[in-house]
Amino acid sequence: SCHNVSLIPSETPIQALVVPGNQHCTNFCHFLHAQSRGRIRLFPIKAPTVPAGQERVRIVLHAHNTVTEVEELVQLLRYCLVHGDIWRSSKPFVVAHSKL
Repeated sequence: SCHNVSLIPSETPIQALVVPGNQHCTNFCHFLHAQSRGRIRLFPIKAPTVPAGQERVRIVLHAHNTVTEVEELVQLLRYCLVHGDIWRSSKPFVVAHSKL
């Protein structure tokens, strides 16, 4: 798997994607939020709340989510894991804000 990223088996609406490392997990959430243009916000669950090396991204699916929305989330998760560049360093991911 990509940098030991794994999906914790769950048959509930709450899913957890393990993204080891507090900063990597946080960076992943920020990058995904930026890539979704602010539409999707996931939250990191970091050590010491979970054991070090088992940090995870909490994903909550709701009854009102459409199949298309869930498919878009899966594609976005895949894109961010491959192209997110969150693994290169443990420095915080910074989103450049532009004035509209």
